[in-house]
Amino acid sequence: MDQEQRVLGYVPRYYTQAFGRFMDEKRLDKCYISNVEKQTHCDVCVSVTVKIDGKQS
Repeated sequence: MDQEQRVLGYVPRYYTQAFGRFMDEKRLDKCYISNVEKQTHCDVCVSVTVKIDGKQS
């Protein structure tokens, strides 16, 4: 979601298990939008970069 609470996209199914585990373990350090492709119809229009803390709780 952006600052105005608009949905920008979703985490693809093939990433959700790992991404959910990192969230449960409170290991997500930073996440930011690295690319937005507005010109063409695409399956992956918004790319993000996620920094994961290497320490498990």
